[in-house]
Amino acid sequence: MLNQLFCLLVLTVSLIAAETEPEPEPEPEPEPIPIFGREEVLQFRKGKTYVFGKNRVSWEEAEKRCQGRDGHLVTVRNELEWNYIYGEAQKLRISNFWIGLNDRKKEGTFVYDYYEQSAYRRWAKNEPNNYGGNEDCVQEWSNGFWNDNICGNPYPYVCKVNHYIGLAEYRGAAYFFGNTPKTNADAVMECNELGGHLTSVSSEAESNFIYYEAQGRGWWSWWIGLNDKANEGHFVWDDGSEHNFTKWSRNQPNNLGGYEHCVQGWFNGFWNDSFCEKRLPYVCKVISFRRRDGSDSVFDSSSGCWIDAPCYIAKEKICKV
Repeated sequence: MLNQLFCLLVLTVSLIAAETEPEPEPEPEPEPIPIFGREEVLQFRKGKTYVFGKNRVSWEEAEKRCQGRDGHLVTVRNELEWNYIYGEAQKLRISNFWIGLNDRKKEGTFVYDYYEQSAYRRWAKNEPNNYGGNEDCVQEWSNGFWNDNICGNPYPYVCKVNHYIGLAEYRGAAYFFGNTPKTNADAVMECNELGGHLTSVSSEAESNFIYYEAQGRGWWSWWIGLNDKANEGHFVWDDGSEHNFTKWSRNQPNNLGGYEHCVQGWFNGFWNDSFCEKRLPYVCKVISFRRRDGSDSVFDSSSGCWIDAPCYIAKEKICKV
């Protein structure tokens, strides 16, 4: 009897302890990695940017993503342009991709909704056929020829933007991806003229954002703002940020030859100290763009536009000068 009472008492205490024990806090969700760069590849040709989207989405979603890059699903002007687009897609192993041509408004009348119209067509045999009565959007289909298909079906896509894409926004700041290789000093000067600095990196999420944007542009390496120019081995950020995050590649920094005082991002997402006179693309972090009169522009978060930013920088955003 005593043993039964003792067991009952132990069970009661255990149940009370279980009820009063606080539940563990849930682990924080990882910060999302931006879609651009990892899932899209940017190619530059004759002053335009072609965005090759790897994800399979509907025609409407593809157009929405293209507009997010300040462009539209590609308009194909001629055989030469198509050969370039199809050739680049083949290199990236992207096939059956959406283009901008469609007859959504009037069956049998194929047009581009944006940019200039084009009479160039490259239909596959027996296409377009509006199979099933609801094929209103056009894709690359077979060996570089075109097919009409259901707009809601998921396929990769190709966008065209009528200028070089330099800007990307992330967590309240703008990043300018300078495609023209410069020495570290010249890159610092260029970023300063924009009202910013060579970028600092404060977290894994920010590092991933920069890395995927750089990869999307086909960069092998690029300047960031970390350096030990003033004091060998004591690395500081160009913008004065606290140096509390690093992502050195294995056996780096090593100051090879005694002249490596500037830091570059590498193709593998890690960092390396390098010779400052090397010419590389570069990444600026800009909180507010400097206008031509020396004052600062204003970022309108509701529209996602830099108001009064210099148009030669904010080309993919609505801007006034």
